Amino acid sequence: LLRGGIFDTPHSATIKATVVLDQVLGTGFPEYRAREACQLVPSPQLVLSVDLATTFNAQKRVLPLQAANKQNQTYARTTWDLAATGKNVAGVLLSDEAQKQAVHAAMKLHTDNASRALKKAENEQIIVVIETATDVAAGDWGAMTTNADFSSRNPLDDLRSVIVTIMNNGVNPDGIIWHPQTMIDFMSNTFVHNTVIDQALQRSPAKLILPGLPPLDVITDAGKTNTIATVFSKSGGAYILADGPTEAAQYRDEDRGADAYVIRQWTEMKHVGTGFARDLTSVSA
Repeated sequence: LLRGGIFDTPHSATIKATVVLDQVLGTGFPEYRAREACQLVPSPQLVLSVDLATTFNAQKRVLPLQAANKQNQTYARTTWDLAATGKNVAGVLLSDEAQKQAVHAAMKLHTDNASRALKKAENEQIIVVIETATDVAAGDWGAMTTNADFSSRNPLDDLRSVIVTIMNNGVNPDGIIWHPQTMIDFMSNTFVHNTVIDQALQRSPAKLILPGLPPLDVITDAGKTNTIATVFSKSGGAYILADGPTEAAQYRDEDRGADAYVIRQWTEMKHVGTGFARDLTSVSA
């Protein structure tokens, strides 16, 4: 075949146009929700103390002319020292040359990344503490019977057990945090599926409402261990987050010819009311 003077792709290789999408892909982060399980206490001075009371019960059936025993509360103090604990930090340094050559706004991309990286770090730290709650052995909510036509375990029994335990410890539970896989196993369980419980979970914000028991706010976070569902009392003080300052600064390094950005966050969560949370284990596989 004679090509003659045809101008084809091999001829244009050295002058090929380059089209770059304005949007930079892969810079997003998932939603982090573990913070919603905590009572937030502003701690601008990097120190915090929280007192937890152990209450007493009334004396029952005191007979005439008998004196009831005198009783008292006891207290335990939990303290935070965010300076000693350490802060989460994300910092970047971009040379002038790199920024001038970049087709995108490199500094904005990096500063956005830094703030999201702090959220991720805090979320991971919170989940570690959440899962220090007392373990209660359960079973796989997604497991099926031999014929695979019915769930082999009733998750409502597992939830009822830990909810009642927390209530007996003196507070109403008001939240549950789990992995998306755990939530799907729960919703598809035949003891739950197509019930009013299932329907409430599909609304936003999701609620887990079991008849005769306190409703639970549902927190779904992909950072949670998928085999553990944690029931807790946020209002009762199961988890307290000392929410220290977050500070950011953009500055110039003239000696190196670069722009810098740093963001710091002082934060720490502790499991204060140890009787006010329970981990249901082995609930998914």
